[in-house]
Amino acid sequence: ITVFLDIRPRVISAGGEYGMFDIAFHPGYGDPASAGYGFFYVIYTTGTDEEDARDVDLILSRFRVSADPDIADPNSETLLVVEPQQNPIHKGGSLDFDRRDNSLYMSVGDDFQYLIAQRGNSIKGKILRLDVSRIPLHATDGTSYVEKAIVASGLRNPWRIDVDEATGRLFIGDVGSAYWEEVNLLDLTKTANFGWPCREGPIQLPGFQNDPLCANQFTDAAYHYKNDDAVGTCAIIGGRVYRPASNPADGRYVFGDLCTRELFTLSESGGAWNSTLVGKQLAGLFTTIGDDADGNLYVGSFEASQPIYQMQVP
Repeated sequence: ITVFLDIRPRVISAGGEYGMFDIAFHPGYGDPASAGYGFFYVIYTTGTDEEDARDVDLILSRFRVSADPDIADPNSETLLVVEPQQNPIHKGGSLDFDRRDNSLYMSVGDDFQYLIAQRGNSIKGKILRLDVSRIPLHATDGTSYVEKAIVASGLRNPWRIDVDEATGRLFIGDVGSAYWEEVNLLDLTKTANFGWPCREGPIQLPGFQNDPLCANQFTDAAYHYKNDDAVGTCAIIGGRVYRPASNPADGRYVFGDLCTRELFTLSESGGAWNSTLVGKQLAGLFTTIGDDADGNLYVGSFEASQPIYQMQVP
């Protein structure tokens, strides 16, 4: 196994929900004629956290591959977003490109700050759309060049997102608090507010009824399920829209739950979404679902002892 990128000295991963969260390759990564040739994007946390002395940032950076196509250049980092963090949980941390226009979408958790997801002056608890095309080739600080727009708000911890170019929609798996786990659906031609912390799933949360920020108009989750200790569900692991090369019209959304390790598909019929249990990871806590260029799905865990599984979707 070849290590493609090693930035361990820069990443805080001990405690809380810190770490290196996602990597996204520019749609033109393999095209020498593209401005995105050789570039990829990484989101992670950096800094120190000694509980009473916390200095942590959420980072989005651009890197490029080295002369060896199997090894990235760790010294090619260009900072794009630097967002100070106050708490050790709710970082979000997902990236996905819309290959139709090369826009990069980034999910940001609420940093365990109630109501910040409803405040327009913060990127926390939001989905951002970033134009990464204007960054100079050799810049080390690209923060002033990146155009970013908030396209979705009212999110708690949008751990995984997926752009479905076939329908022009963004699927958002938002990890719930004490009640409901959500799959939110964003039309990429519009913006939406999904209600956190004023709402979770179908309910209005106690304690926020009278806050002026909770008087906004909210978009219902496309699908929600109970966060239920009795059956063991605890946190949604948002997944991918299944469009294998053999059947690109499939369009089912595949997701799972961290604690039960169950995997489901969501199918749309008449504007409603229905889930079907399709399998279960037998060991370990899976934390991510990915796909390859042919649309095959994979399930990964943060546990070093666990393999990466290729998923067979019936």
